[in-house]
Amino acid sequence: MSELDFGKLSLADYAQLFRLGAVAARRGELLISLSAELDVLVSGRTYEYRDRIKGIAREAGASAFWDGHKWVIRTLRHPNVLGKVLSGLTKLPEAKLALNPDFGKRHLPKLEIPPLGGYTLFPFQIEGISVIVETFRRGVKSFLLADEMGLGKTIQALGVAKVLGLEAVVIAPASVVPSWQEKAQECGIVAEVFSYAKADRAKAAGKMLIIDEAHYIKNKSAQRTKAVRRLVNEAEKVLALTGTPLLNRIDELANLLHNIGIIKSASQFLSQYASCNLRSIRTKYRTIQKRVYYLTGAQARMVHKLLTTELPYLRRLKKDVTLQLPRKIRTRLTLEVDAPQASATLRLVAAEFARKRGIDPKQFDTPAALVEFVFDSIPQAAIATARRLYAIAKATAAAQYIEDLLGSTDTPIVVFYHHEQVLSALQECVPGPYIDGSVPQERRAELVRDFQAGKYWVLYLSITAAGLGITLTAADTAVFVEYDWVPANLLQAEDRINRIGQKSEVTYYHYLTTKDPVERLILDKIFEKVSLAEAVLGGQSGLKEALKTA
Repeated sequence: MSELDFGKLSLADYAQLFRLGAVAARRGELLISLSAELDVLVSGRTYEYRDRIKGIAREAGASAFWDGHKWVIRTLRHPNVLGKVLSGLTKLPEAKLALNPDFGKRHLPKLEIPPLGGYTLFPFQIEGISVIVETFRRGVKSFLLADEMGLGKTIQALGVAKVLGLEAVVIAPASVVPSWQEKAQECGIVAEVFSYAKADRAKAAGKMLIIDEAHYIKNKSAQRTKAVRRLVNEAEKVLALTGTPLLNRIDELANLLHNIGIIKSASQFLSQYASCNLRSIRTKYRTIQKRVYYLTGAQARMVHKLLTTELPYLRRLKKDVTLQLPRKIRTRLTLEVDAPQASATLRLVAAEFARKRGIDPKQFDTPAALVEFVFDSIPQAAIATARRLYAIAKATAAAQYIEDLLGSTDTPIVVFYHHEQVLSALQECVPGPYIDGSVPQERRAELVRDFQAGKYWVLYLSITAAGLGITLTAADTAVFVEYDWVPANLLQAEDRINRIGQKSEVTYYHYLTTKDPVERLILDKIFEKVSLAEAVLGGQSGLKEALKTA
């Protein structure tokens, strides 16, 4: 039925040729597709051909099994096995290949990627390396790889350096510097790795600059941004990596694109693609006009199109590459606690702001309504104080919830927190080790190994200090006692347990909150940030399930 010569196809060709993960839409059809791991999938009208399917797999030296929905034939990414299996299956009556409709309309990458130590690349990673190398070879200097967290941006970056034959200079958060050094050595790549704090010591002339967690340089006035900007100017090629290119506001994305050398001017980008309001901020001596940028729905779609069709940018989501990672189930749980100090903090600040601006508080039905009206003008310090007080107020109830949860599960759990006082309150009721910014790298690695080996039933993690570079697949459940102001940090934290190697089919997330209307207002603001990121970057994170308050 097919004129394709499977014997001449490479792994990259297979990844481009098939609609990965496709299954039969109708019971009467017999559909053949591939998974992201390049296993062969046979779905639909398979019952009458089950013996022939198993026989074809056996003759090719592969194993086949029924997963309840379709036949899966393990090929171990071996081109010869793939070719033999597909050649046999296409001879079945009415068999149909789930081909990519764009196949043949675009050039298939024929890039030869040298061995990368013991790492085996997924098809989408081969495609990523190919796209980036092709872009660089066209004379483009800078590229932003924005794959969702957990899709292997590190190995793709090292693969690009290996193909181009360039030495690398890597700038990364301090917590993952050892991991970068280890992976570069395993892949046979000459690389100097610096933390952001030591970026001013690096030299990048004639080398490939890799900027990990590139959203760290969204602030154009920060010293680390200035240090990395110098390296961007020096480097032969620049590859920036981040799964969260848009954290809070559109101007942060504009600054990031400018700082890594993709656009010439952040202000010009914003004037062309964003809307702006002027906010007046009164100080003791003068009134300051601050620009507040935002996107309309049409502008968000325009920026999304710009990123995906015109700029040197690539982003894939886990659902798009069918990695068969566990499904996430999020539950928001309301604790029966009061946090009068936290609410009072924001209400007092809001009332003072209203007084200075001549706003009559009596026109609002409740103090919480006044807070909502002036929220965007409340100082971040006051919001941070309120968030800390909310967390402390619910810590004891949260500890009781964690204790009950441990009594009903046979797997360990991970608990995320932010403030030290919250950790102390939790540990009083449920003892357990913790990882925060003060824990040395060697001790951090030891705790992770012990947790994975089953030595601990609970591990406390600081959201910001331990939310990346750690794999904790021994747990399938995580509890968030606190919410981070940046939604991307919550997603980073979630993915500590939702990774390749997780044996559970589902990972569970318990987000703890209170009934307090002001805390719910804070959650609404985080919800708005998630909505902005999804509109610009595409995809659905699912995080709204844990944030929606109405």
